[in-house]
Amino acid sequence: MESMALAYSTKLNKVPVFNFDDDLKYLCISAVSPNTTKATLYALNVWWYWCMMKGLNEYMDITKILAGRLNELLEDFYITVKKTDGSDFVATSLHAICRGLDWILKKAGLRFSITSRSFSSSARKLKEKTRVLSQVGMYGARSRQIVYFSLSGEEEMLRTGCLGDGNPVALLSTVVKQNSQYLNTRMLQEHVDLMYGDIELLKDHHCLLQASSLAKA
Repeated sequence: MESMALAYSTKLNKVPVFNFDDDLKYLCISAVSPNTTKATLYALNVWWYWCMMKGLNEYMDITKILAGRLNELLEDFYITVKKTDGSDFVATSLHAICRGLDWILKKAGLRFSITSRSFSSSARKLKEKTRVLSQVGMYGARSRQIVYFSLSGEEEMLRTGCLGDGNPVALLSTVVKQNSQYLNTRMLQEHVDLMYGDIELLKDHHCLLQASSLAKA
């Protein structure tokens, strides 16, 4: 296997981008559509990054792993795989990574699938992990239509306790509203990933402060 030169993406929460050898790369870029190619390359990057973090470099070429051993590795992979910042992937991303890895195995001509019955134990781990993620609101990065309230409407929501700091739900709703309105966060995962260090206070020529999301820069 060729050297694993890598460069971290400048975008938040991306996995490293590895230089794959030609054979592995071909299994990804020969996919049926550009979107499938992109998803498959991403899945392989995630797998390589996980192997590297676990000290399992001998298993980075997923096409060379026997089915039984791969099932064991996937049991751990689904539970422990993380982004570079240590956060979890959303449930839909985990499923997409699974499909991407399975596509690579299929293109390599292997006679097993990680979605088959022989991989039932790792499939259970995937199901358990995605269920937990879904329970905490990390099912997927779904678009949310942003509704901007009039001043009177906002005051009414504050008066009735829908917004404000009177209870955890109202406080969370207020944070989501403010982030959506002033930081232009649109996706569920953008709200989840947003951290204090991603926000910068700027001054305009009138010396008025405004917030800017560095994550979107």
